[in-house]
Amino acid sequence: MLKGVTFDLWFTLLPSNRKLDSTWRKVRNHETYHILLEHGYLFDYARLKKQIRLFDTQLQEQRRIKGIDFNNDEQVDLFIDFVTHNGRKNRSLHDQIKETFTRPLLTYPPSLGEGVSEMLATLKADGWKIGLISNTGKTPGWTFRQLFDKWGISKYFEDCTFSDEAGAYKPNPRIFRMAEKQLKLQPSELVHVGDMISADICGAIDAGWQAIHFRRYLGLRYLDENARDAQVIDRCPPHEIVYTYPEIVEKLRLLRKQSGKGLHSCQ
Repeated sequence: MLKGVTFDLWFTLLPSNRKLDSTWRKVRNHETYHILLEHGYLFDYARLKKQIRLFDTQLQEQRRIKGIDFNNDEQVDLFIDFVTHNGRKNRSLHDQIKETFTRPLLTYPPSLGEGVSEMLATLKADGWKIGLISNTGKTPGWTFRQLFDKWGISKYFEDCTFSDEAGAYKPNPRIFRMAEKQLKLQPSELVHVGDMISADICGAIDAGWQAIHFRRYLGLRYLDENARDAQVIDRCPPHEIVYTYPEIVEKLRLLRKQSGKGLHSCQ
């Protein structure tokens, strides 16, 4: 019988948008430029932006290909090595860049999806163990926990597994195994809800879980994300497809009743 549900974060509980992404990027680029100048690294601003974009692209490729992630300090060290080649041992530089990586989310926070709090409260009342499994970028997991506290939803989660803390990146089954351990549940007792077929649905199914594809915010995503999903959707069909938060509650109740059925395979 299904007992636990985990959620993806971006485009599932949080409807991100490109304007917000652009704001975070501009703040980080601007602050990084001035921090490097302060420490004697002279960069043309346009060239530095290209370097930052190249670093982000290469790091993301490693995450996707190897299924691993890097904690906040590791990312900062890798970035400093990439742009300066000799600044890793400068702790002041490290700490300033680290602050630049983490601050934008809290200064310009995203909005919680309308209806998320009500959905979580209903699921909690239904007896579900609730968790979160989220891939992160430059923004570490602890900053999201601060936002959860601010929004008043921390009380609904028994575990939040972030890739930068886990060292594993969806769809790597290892991050799902970590969530299982924290929730003290078996794969057959769990279902994951997320927007990305390639990361959320394939990852959950490969881990032996059930999976619900949440499509409410697909129009807000980047084209490359939709393209990756199109390549794998045939081999990772979700157990259910939903567009609203009330539908998630409805489908979870249905899947719980049907949880004796066999699971899909992504192999």
